[in-house]
Amino acid sequence: MRAEGVSLEEAQVNLCMAICAWNGDGEALLVFDPPLPSANTTPLEDCFTLNFNEGVRTKDKIKDLYVGGICPLCQHGIGLRNKRSLNLEKTPKSDVLGTLGLRPKSFVYSESLLSLFSTAETKRINFREVEFPGKSRNRYYELIGPALVEQVGIFGGEYLTDFHQSWACKRCQRKEFCLAPSQPGELIDGYIVRSDLPEKLPSVFTFKSRLGCELVFNRAMWAKILASKFLKGFAEGRVKLINEKLADRDPKLPQPSKFEW
Repeated sequence: MRAEGVSLEEAQVNLCMAICAWNGDGEALLVFDPPLPSANTTPLEDCFTLNFNEGVRTKDKIKDLYVGGICPLCQHGIGLRNKRSLNLEKTPKSDVLGTLGLRPKSFVYSESLLSLFSTAETKRINFREVEFPGKSRNRYYELIGPALVEQVGIFGGEYLTDFHQSWACKRCQRKEFCLAPSQPGELIDGYIVRSDLPEKLPSVFTFKSRLGCELVFNRAMWAKILASKFLKGFAEGRVKLINEKLADRDPKLPQPSKFEW
């Protein structure tokens, strides 16, 4: 049984009415486990990611890129990236790229984009130059990591499951998930617990999303990126910072017996 509403309060009223209609009489009393988010567990703020418009295939195989090889069930790389450089099939044209056919995806950024960040801002982030045919005005670098934080789920959230959007691998224990929008038109790429980050929010940090390890920016750095007229080929992505009480760090996800990518 379920109910919907334009607000949480309306949804609860509609649910109570549905229960009473099914039961034929009485007054429904709702008890939520885990408890519903309270006023002090609302999202804190937004950070930003660079969603890529240009996908690129590589000459590499997944099993050759990770120290643990490839999971035979979910077909994702296991463990950390090894020391092998990515070899792209074509010359990049944009300043942000995502690999196609690799699981997880690798994010590749241009030298022009990385030049916006100071050495201090990226001293704990590892990049590795990629190889590609042809000539380009830019050099390009794969983000290796490590991820400073990981995405978390939301208590009471709805996880999308079409086309393996949300799943857990029984073999390698990897989890990936995608939450449905909490309100119409909302596009959120992930949620991060605010206390997992330093007290002073970094201008640039790394985030393990459902796609892979990617860069995240605070509002000031995002404004700086948008003001750079020479960058191209990316779209805005949003990550919400939330309080611990709202976060589900171990969401229950379907465990497919077979993956079809």
